[in-house]
Amino acid sequence: MQLKSKSGFTLVELLVVIVIIAVLAGLSFTVGPKMLRKADATKSVQNIRQIAPVMMTYASDNSFRLPALRGMVPVDSGTEMEQIWHEVVLAQLFPDANLNSFKREDWWESHEPFLRNPLLTKKSRPRPWTPTNPGYAMNRRIFDNLNRDIQEPIPLSVLSDQSRTPLIAPYDDNEYTYVGGQATSTSLEGLLIDGQIPVLFVDGHVEVMTPRQYEDRELFNFPPPRAQRQ
Repeated sequence: MQLKSKSGFTLVELLVVIVIIAVLAGLSFTVGPKMLRKADATKSVQNIRQIAPVMMTYASDNSFRLPALRGMVPVDSGTEMEQIWHEVVLAQLFPDANLNSFKREDWWESHEPFLRNPLLTKKSRPRPWTPTNPGYAMNRRIFDNLNRDIQEPIPLSVLSDQSRTPLIAPYDDNEYTYVGGQATSTSLEGLLIDGQIPVLFVDGHVEVMTPRQYEDRELFNFPPPRAQRQ
């Protein structure tokens, strides 16, 4: 008489499988977010590098001037609408889109432009991501140091040391200064990459540094304030 062999898992084998699944699940909950964070951090630096050539293209097409921080521009029906610096950049990349498109969240979701910092999310604090708050900011000190209105484009000719003049950096607003305590500001929480930030300078190069190093190097004094130039 031939005995039929029994198929299936033993209790020990089932327990081993359960333990393996539990370990893998635990690793996914711990390692997974770190890997996603690292990928977003890498993309954040790549994005800021891509801003440089678009800025220079705009400048070359506009009498070698950088865009204003923000200002009012005419739209249909004789009305005006605020245009922020990053919307000027977007207009270079998407010439067929109108200004109102850049202010809609669904447009950003469908086009995924590199002007959006992946480290700034809709749940970020104190300010979440919005179409007017993309996570990259323009240096307000350029305008303040030159005593120029933020609605006035900046001629490259007035920036004597472009390699030391910061232009764009991460922030949870569309303008920044990184001075007077901003090195420890909550506005940089979540945007730091191993405690550092990528900074795009006017000449097009990018340096990665801590906010404290930014202040210690007194980069907020470039371009030099008028009082220092006299």
